[in-house]
Amino acid sequence: SIAPNAILYSSVVSACDSGQQWELALELLRRALASELAPDIVAFNAAMDACATGRSWAMALVLARDARERRLEATIATYNIVLTVCSGARHWTLGAS
Repeated sequence: SIAPNAILYSSVVSACDSGQQWELALELLRRALASELAPDIVAFNAAMDACATGRSWAMALVLARDARERRLEATIATYNIVLTVCSGARHWTLGAS
């Protein structure tokens, strides 16, 4: 059996994004956070993107805030996802701040 680690969680969350399974992506991210594994920005980006694909824009923004509070360094992908979310939710002012 494969022991879960941060890379494995990131990969599976990314697969959930590709499969349009945003609720499962959130659950896996929650499990990683509840364990002693520290999900990286890649896992957060994948979960945010999955939420955006599933039109769960508010949850995507919550994840962006959580990543920032955990002091994860945002990437260009992070900013693109947030702008996409804000565009989809018609909250341009949130994307600009």
